[in-house]
Amino acid sequence: MKKRTKKLLVILMPIVLITGGLLMKLGTPLDHFLTHAYTRVTKEDQIDYLKKHEQEMTEHVKKENPKLISIQWDWESIEVVEVQPNAGGIPTGKNIMN
Repeated sequence: MKKRTKKLLVILMPIVLITGGLLMKLGTPLDHFLTHAYTRVTKEDQIDYLKKHEQEMTEHVKKENPKLISIQWDWESIEVVEVQPNAGGIPTGKNIMN
């Protein structure tokens, strides 16, 4: 029984590893659903989120600079700029809202 188990293990292990590697390289059938447009966040969705948390942002800015009397948010001036994450805002290819 031990020889049979070892042979089976020797045959199945490479098959499992090759299959896993191919799935990682080629993607899974679920990747199609995760990359559709309805799963991507739009600029309007991001602005709606910011508007929902406007009070918290205002309180944070006032806490950082107590000399400010009033803060006004101009939602029309927001633009999406491509920056490199974790690089101090160096422009590259990722869409991030300013």
